[in-house]
Amino acid sequence: MKILETERLVLRQFELDDAPVVFAINSDPEVVRYAEGVTPASLAESVSHLRNGPLSDYVEYGYGRWALLLKHSNELIGFCGMKFLKELGLNEIGYRMARKHWGRGIATEAARATLDYARRNLGMDYVIALIMEENLASIRVAEKLGMTSGGLIRFDGIDCLKYETHLCGAPDAD
Repeated sequence: MKILETERLVLRQFELDDAPVVFAINSDPEVVRYAEGVTPASLAESVSHLRNGPLSDYVEYGYGRWALLLKHSNELIGFCGMKFLKELGLNEIGYRMARKHWGRGIATEAARATLDYARRNLGMDYVIALIMEENLASIRVAEKLGMTSGGLIRFDGIDCLKYETHLCGAPDAD
């Protein structure tokens, strides 16, 4: 199910059939360098991750991480979306994509559209991004989105920078 689209991208709900591509993307050590414990051991583990992660979140919260596709080719290249972090009681924006698509502004484009969707359609007014201090590319994306550093936070046993943004209140009346 398509959620939104931008000039170059389509964001849609993940499907179990996406597992082989998710497995390939998350098997690249450079892609998951700053994502602790993400490297899947098998395709079956990627299927389980989709089932227990995004697909479960869609049912429980009505949103989650979305599959990120190039509009012109329909190629699945990663994800972007919101995740409710129960441990913190906060919504986090996250993004990841195959290395060959880095450096093209795709993460910023997808994340900007996702934040707008979160404000307009989900009524969110405060969102965070948890980023490892060494992940300069993700920090740049957060800053391009207008997010500001809220200092260090320990999450899931890892010290992260907490970037945050206020989305200016209630959804627009369309």
